[in-house]
Amino acid sequence: MLAKIDHIIFRPTRITLNTTTTFLQSILQDIDAARLPLLKDEVFVFPTKRGARYFKDLLLQHFKEHTFFSPALLSIEELMQQISRQKTAPDLYLIITLYDTYTQIYQQRYPKKQPLTMELFFSWGQTLLKDFDEIDKYLVNAAALYGRIYDEKGIESEFGANEEAIEAMKRFRTTLTAEEKTELMHRFLEMWQILGDLYTTFRQRLAESGRVYEGMLYSTVLECIKDETAPLPYRHFTFCGFNALSKAEETIFDLLLQRRQATAYWDADLWYMEHNKRHEAGAFLRRYFEKWKHLPLHSKWIMSDFWKQPKNIEIIGAPQQVAQAQSAALFLQQMSTEQLQKSVLVLGDESLLMPLLQHLPATIGKLNITMGYSLRLTPIGVLAEQVCSLHLTRRDTTEKTYFLSDVCINLLENPLLQDLHLEDSIATLHTWRTQTRSDYFYRETLLEKINPALHFIFSGESNAQNIVEDLLYLFILLFK
Repeated sequence: MLAKIDHIIFRPTRITLNTTTTFLQSILQDIDAARLPLLKDEVFVFPTKRGARYFKDLLLQHFKEHTFFSPALLSIEELMQQISRQKTAPDLYLIITLYDTYTQIYQQRYPKKQPLTMELFFSWGQTLLKDFDEIDKYLVNAAALYGRIYDEKGIESEFGANEEAIEAMKRFRTTLTAEEKTELMHRFLEMWQILGDLYTTFRQRLAESGRVYEGMLYSTVLECIKDETAPLPYRHFTFCGFNALSKAEETIFDLLLQRRQATAYWDADLWYMEHNKRHEAGAFLRRYFEKWKHLPLHSKWIMSDFWKQPKNIEIIGAPQQVAQAQSAALFLQQMSTEQLQKSVLVLGDESLLMPLLQHLPATIGKLNITMGYSLRLTPIGVLAEQVCSLHLTRRDTTEKTYFLSDVCINLLENPLLQDLHLEDSIATLHTWRTQTRSDYFYRETLLEKINPALHFIFSGESNAQNIVEDLLYLFILLFK
């Protein structure tokens, strides 16, 4: 006779880190050598490409005595692109496609009106792309969002009885129904009324082109995984080091974990998981811990106790960027090669990157710096910004055109223009500005005193098309 079972207690797999073992090393220690022949049909997925690169080196080192085919090591975005067979499109492509879709729908809806120009649409378009991305990542019903603004009961049934959200909707609805509206409000209303069609048509055009935005990529993959008959590129998925998942990502994880087709390794700290359960920084991980605790072999928790680990903190005061870069370079120079491989340099400001690289000694080969570098900070980016600033700050009258003297001189002093031999022109302009005490240069004065090769920058009209054409011609002139 079988005894009655009142309840079953699941205990999630928990791996406690020691002070010398890293998160990635703990994952490798959990891989049995007998599993190595199967890795060729598996994929290890990381939040970024950097994690995948480090894991590859550690994998080869950990199993250096074995011969096996490496698993696929991908970032989450790369995996989504593989499964969907679509590519994430650049922002510029997305904004242009969105604008083309907008003008088509707007002219159909309001045939007697003119749509916004690209220059006016651009900032709105960026906001719309972010909204569309969030809608798809968090599996929001776009038709309900854009179509039920006047239906309070519909809003409550679709989005729940969140009083704060409903009150915000009411205020928004009051704005839409105001009797006296400004021109900007009229424009906004026209945009709002076509958003549902714009969202749907925009996604259709992107799907046809095979180039999508990130949120659309995730929603496409989710539909593919929901179809259990659809083939997947890998036998098993191992997700490493994820934290705050979007709704689409969480659903993808859940489907694969429930089917035993995936394993998730979570990098957590006891301070947030057990010692301080009300701390918001651990809210997502605590929820995932509870959600998948019935899958102890597929949801594995690697716990550290950072609070109890000894720490060595040294604060060095440096007043300017160059001094900060010099101090960091000197500190790094005193570290061994092994220490450098285990170290990361975190910059608080991306503009520190170039000064730092210039002060690093030749003895430092590779260095892990957690910082991207904005295009606008590169010499080409600075030059483009200076040309744009030249036109944005100019003054046009019926008789003459004026350019700000500081903007002109900064442009001419750009290092990329040094091959044009502008030293004499710059000196002449400095002298002329000092003598006249003027903040502006006449166009005629500039054309007399600078290299004729740059006359085109100061001669055209101040509009977007002319600025782009000037930049293209300037880059051809400099890099041909």
